[in-house]
Amino acid sequence: MRQILDNRHKIHCLESEKEKIQEDKQASSLEFAKNQRCEDKFRSWVVNKVMSEERVTLEDVIDAGSELVDCSQQAARRYLQKLCSSLGPLCVMEDQGLKRVLLKAEFVNPSPKEILEKQARNWKDGLIEKVDKEINRDPKVRLDSGISGEMSK
Repeated sequence: MRQILDNRHKIHCLESEKEKIQEDKQASSLEFAKNQRCEDKFRSWVVNKVMSEERVTLEDVIDAGSELVDCSQQAARRYLQKLCSSLGPLCVMEDQGLKRVLLKAEFVNPSPKEILEKQARNWKDGLIEKVDKEINRDPKVRLDSGISGEMSK
């Protein structure tokens, strides 16, 4: 009889242990799912914030971001570290004694004005290059020493 009770106790302990492992797996899966949701929301929010505002402090990104997406500040810090990695679009720079989160230069889209200015420079440079080629092809036209910049025949 004692043997049967010992075996039942062992079985109960094993089943209890198995239930704990199962609960841990479920909790882990729930934590993983929450982490994924939070990270996606945080990444989207912080990139939009940095793009719309020029001067975003590191402290505000971590505090406000963790509040907004309902995660810990430590989790927000880890999410931001990934965004500031060598492959991420953000960086942290010190500006006037404050650490600020900025968009890396290679991820900045130029404004329409900057695009037009660049096109105008390229067009001007292309036009000058074309004129230079025409001048050098015509044997009747030669460019004087470059000091006066005048053409003579």
